[in-house]
Amino acid sequence: MGILDKIFGNNNRSEEENKWAIFLNLCNQIGSLDGVFSEEEAQFSQLFLSKYASNFSNSDWDRICANAESMGQSALDKAKNLNESDKYELISYLSGVAASDGKFDGKEYAWILVLSITIGLDQDKVFNVLSNFDIDYDEATEQMSELLEKMKNARLM
Repeated sequence: MGILDKIFGNNNRSEEENKWAIFLNLCNQIGSLDGVFSEEEAQFSQLFLSKYASNFSNSDWDRICANAESMGQSALDKAKNLNESDKYELISYLSGVAASDGKFDGKEYAWILVLSITIGLDQDKVFNVLSNFDIDYDEATEQMSELLEKMKNARLM
């Protein structure tokens, strides 16, 4: 029995559905960082999911989407329980979503870095994934500084 089984119930189908619900929830979170979840981001997500999660029916996707929506902010905690391979797949997916609208925003970059730290990933491997994208590192550095300041002010550091 896996960790996701303990959280969501214990059948392999529900474990896979919950993985994709976590992915969708976090996709919605990153997509809203720059103010607009663009058509390009939605198309990238749809293509990614049709490639890697093609075994679901429309009614399955309705259930997965409802689960994703119901997770709210808890998806981040649930992502910690994904296996290592799924965590890196999540980072690749979210990076693709962030880049799909033509601009990998600094807020998106900072958010992905914080997510990767939160879920326990090796930062060198994460930077390797992110190096495949065109990122404005000046903007990303500024956003990281702002995020760190907010975390300090909230006494999270």
